[in-house]
Amino acid sequence: MTTATLPGYPSAWVIDTVLTDGGAAHIRPIRPGDANAHRAFFARQSQQSVYFRFFGPRSALTDREVTHFTTVDYHDRMAFVAFLGGEMIAVGRYEHLGHGDEAEVAFAVADEHQGRGLATLLLAYLATYAMTQGITRFSADTLIDNRRMLQVFEGAGFTRVSRSIEYGVVHLAFDIRSAVTEVPRLS
Repeated sequence: MTTATLPGYPSAWVIDTVLTDGGAAHIRPIRPGDANAHRAFFARQSQQSVYFRFFGPRSALTDREVTHFTTVDYHDRMAFVAFLGGEMIAVGRYEHLGHGDEAEVAFAVADEHQGRGLATLLLAYLATYAMTQGITRFSADTLIDNRRMLQVFEGAGFTRVSRSIEYGVVHLAFDIRSAVTEVPRLS
């Protein structure tokens, strides 16, 4: 199925962008046809990156998980992917929590592309898009040892919801209304 025939596909949100190190990436909304790229992306992740993303060890994603991750409704469930050439190098997603205007966010960046600003860029892009869908608050759970992700969240203005850290997981929240800025479009 092409993006032209994919119902609700937000093709206006496709961009080519410059990363913090001067490199380039192609960012676009995910689509079901990204299943194989998503599997390959997961397979290239280090055990630590998988642990940080899923809060435990995993050797592979199930077909059901891949379908869930690559099939979104572009409203309550949204994901943007970053590609370099034909290779998926990052994914950021939100899922509406089903009440109010809050969504939970999650990110994964390929090990060799961490530190290039991809998570920060995807967070800004997700926040800008979420505002168009009536979502005004993001929350996230991350492991206390995932210092890079905590830096991204805290740099964006996320704050810890409570002082307690249960099972090594930090719960953070962020009001995106005060932080959304226009994301540059270079395409």
